[in-house]
Amino acid sequence: MAAVATELTNQKMAAIYCSPAARCLQTLDEILRNRNDKMPIQITKLLGPKRKKESYQKLKARVELFLDDLKYDHQKEETVVVVSHQLVITMIILLTTQETRKLEHGEKIEIKVKVYGGIEKI
Repeated sequence: MAAVATELTNQKMAAIYCSPAARCLQTLDEILRNRNDKMPIQITKLLGPKRKKESYQKLKARVELFLDDLKYDHQKEETVVVVSHQLVITMIILLTTQETRKLEHGEKIEIKVKVYGGIEKI
């Protein structure tokens, strides 16, 4: 994660959204260590790991709610960072690009959110 944190050092960010899980909070800490700006940080259960009894439909609905909030909370050109779990990030990719693929550990992806409309991958 240190490599991703270093890569994000000079990236302009409007906000960071993070799962409340310990591992995600550790990654968030790594990102913040390399920065000295004061961007909003949101710890949200919407990005938490899939729960044992949670169906994939409920996971999808939870991620869709997060993406809807994201579209309306940020301007067109703003960059936000999402720190979450592989399955949640995979669902974000599926919902925004219709791609299905397995992420590598620590892989960084960029997705452009259109304020009034869909979401496109860049």
